[in-house]
Amino acid sequence: MTEAIIQKMYEIAKDLDELNARGKVKKFSKEKGYAKVYQIKMGCSIWVHHLKDGRLIIDLLIMEAASNRYPDDVNRSLQRFQSFFNNATKYEEFKTAIDERNAERYFVEISDEKLDNILELLRKIKLNFHDLI
Repeated sequence: MTEAIIQKMYEIAKDLDELNARGKVKKFSKEKGYAKVYQIKMGCSIWVHHLKDGRLIIDLLIMEAASNRYPDDVNRSLQRFQSFFNNATKYEEFKTAIDERNAERYFVEISDEKLDNILELLRKIKLNFHDLI
């Protein structure tokens, strides 16, 4: 399963044009990989993350500064994410991998989904959220 998730993450990052300069999946020490799907506002983006525990998730990451700077846009983004994924869960006590700033993360697990279904879902996310910029 682990190799399959690693391969999915690679294909997702490749499809999103999010591989690093060496053609590898970007990552921080607290995760196995990430790729940005869509930035709604600075500090409010949708991502795919390959977590250290092996799960693959799509998440809406909201930095505290974005909530303060763009409260209406952030609220609309959260409402739309929760409507789009009616099983979205808030990740409790989440700290970003970059610098431990406070952030909120709402996510859905996609580990068991087929790659083609995930890529189609990511395309639908981009279409569904494009008017929030």
